[in-house]
Amino acid sequence: MLLFKKYGISVYAVSIPATDSEKGPGRALAEKTAVKLLLREAFPHQPQLQICHTPSGAPYLSNGASSAVAPQAFESTGLAPELPVISISHCKEMAVLAVAPYGCRIGIDCETPDRPAILERVAPRFLSSGQMDVWGVFPAALWAWTIKEALYKAALRPGLPLDSIPLPLEIPLDNATDDGVVELHGHTYNIVQIDAAPFQAVVMLALNL
Repeated sequence: MLLFKKYGISVYAVSIPATDSEKGPGRALAEKTAVKLLLREAFPHQPQLQICHTPSGAPYLSNGASSAVAPQAFESTGLAPELPVISISHCKEMAVLAVAPYGCRIGIDCETPDRPAILERVAPRFLSSGQMDVWGVFPAALWAWTIKEALYKAALRPGLPLDSIPLPLEIPLDNATDDGVVELHGHTYNIVQIDAAPFQAVVMLALNL
C-alpha cells in the first residue's frame, strides 16, 4: 500500500507474515518476498527492474543492463542509468520501500515499539553524550534510532558512527519543517515521520529536498 507521496518521493509498505523467529531462513524468505511485492507495486509496468546491492549492502535499482552501477559510483564513473533511487527497511511487522527521483539522497527506517528496555540499554551506543538527556529514554530513543538509521542510509557512508549523526529539533509528521532539518557531511536532510497506520510501527524518512 502507498503510505506517503510528497516531494517527488513515494513510500510503499506491506505486512510481513509472522514467522517463528526474527532471524533465520524463514524470516529471510518472508522479507525477500515482501520487498518483491513492494517493487512490483512501485513499478507495475517495469518487470525488468531488479534490486541489487552494493558491497556495503545498500540497495539500488538495475534494469539488467551491464552499465548499471550503484548510486555511490555515479560521480566517480560518470555512468548514469538514471533509474530512481530507493531505500528499504523492514521490521517485525512490515517492510517499506522509498522511491525518489534519480540524484536524490534518501533513507528510510521502520521499527516496532515493542522493546523499550533494550533500546534504553543500548542508547549510549548510538547517541552522543549530548543527546542522551533528551533522546535516551523511550519513546524518544525509538525515534532517535529510526532517524539515525534513515540518515545513515541516506548519507551513503559505510561505517559512519551512529553516535556522530545529529538529530533534529523536532520530528514533523508527514510534512517537512525548518526544525526537522539535519546537516550531515555537507548535505541537508529533512526528517519526516510517516503515518504508518494500520501498521504498529514507527517509520522515519530522511530526504534532501
